[in-house]
Amino acid sequence: MEPPHSGLLWARLADPKLREQIKAATVVIGADARGTGKFTVFFGLATLARHAKAGKDLKALIVTVAVDFATDDVEVLYAFCMTPKGSCCYNRAEAINPRFN
Repeated sequence: MEPPHSGLLWARLADPKLREQIKAATVVIGADARGTGKFTVFFGLATLARHAKAGKDLKALIVTVAVDFATDDVEVLYAFCMTPKGSCCYNRAEAINPRFN
């Protein structure tokens, strides 16, 4: 099995503004860069669930990052969530948009 090809996310994350947005975000969503409409939550799933359960509006900073799921973009965004935030909820069954699989 070949390792995934390098994506463009690593280069885009050289921009300190994007890194700061991810660091400050309450929720980080990875949206398919290929325009399929597929997405998954990388950080903030517990916050989303808590607000949904309470029936309250979510007032939060939500950052959506274009991710090419056929490349190493997934691992790159995972690392950029883990480093400043200490956790990442990527690949939990409840984080994945059902249309994704």
